[in-house]
Amino acid sequence: MVIAMFILAYQMGRREFSRFKTVIFISSAVFSVIIQLTTLYLIGAMASTAIALAGYALGRQRIPWTGILISIMVFSLLQAGKQEIRERYSFWSSRPISLIEIPDLLMEWTEIGVSGLFSMKVEKEAPNPIYERVALIHILLFVERASPHDIPYLEGATYEIIPLVLIPRFLNPDKPSPHTSIKILNLHYGFQTEQGTSHTSIAWGLLNEAYANFGLMGIIGVAFFIGLLFGLVGRWTAGAPIMSLENLVGVTFITLAIQMESTMAVMASVLFQSLIILILVLPLLVRRSTHIG
Repeated sequence: MVIAMFILAYQMGRREFSRFKTVIFISSAVFSVIIQLTTLYLIGAMASTAIALAGYALGRQRIPWTGILISIMVFSLLQAGKQEIRERYSFWSSRPISLIEIPDLLMEWTEIGVSGLFSMKVEKEAPNPIYERVALIHILLFVERASPHDIPYLEGATYEIIPLVLIPRFLNPDKPSPHTSIKILNLHYGFQTEQGTSHTSIAWGLLNEAYANFGLMGIIGVAFFIGLLFGLVGRWTAGAPIMSLENLVGVTFITLAIQMESTMAVMASVLFQSLIILILVLPLLVRRSTHIG
């Protein structure tokens, strides 16, 4: 879905669509983002929007400032009302939100968000601002104060599950979830209880996870690894055609770069599964490239 969003936004930016196709694509993209919002998580919808804006910018050869500003405003409102809307729509329940509930959900969420952002009343528990979710610097500062004096480093505990999460589930039905790494971090630092981790999770990010495992050396190690990985992918994908395997791999890495809340296990699992899917669709890409040529 993310790859399709990028390619179609790129084509729209290059004015390859008729007016009818443009309306269909924008409507479908908005509907897709709305469906992701019904999970009451923002990260998926934010990543899809960001990758579509990136594709459009590359196609049009200019930055879509209007779309960026509108997206920031919308997600800021949603972030401000996220906590209350989760309580109203039983975030802890496994029942999915039905289609007929979506309009009411969006209207209520917007009203709560506007109230949270612009009300002059000071609340005791103000909602977390959108920049705090993106930066996650508050978690890093907490871990830096707590470890290793009060709370010992994890010494690689969240990295040990990575080989296990890469095994397909049909080969290992009992394989751990990649989100187990987030659970380990939150329990170790007392952010959540065992019961609390079954309902929701608190995001960490690669740098915070690295510091929680090995301190400053962990930060240096993960920075070197991520920099080298993204640098190699950047060189490999530079100048690649839009409908090539190289470019679609690049889009996958862009999506990972946008989602800064991931731990290494989550990132490895998503990347591994995405690359398998791209390899499976490679014959279609080759056939399309040959036809265009």
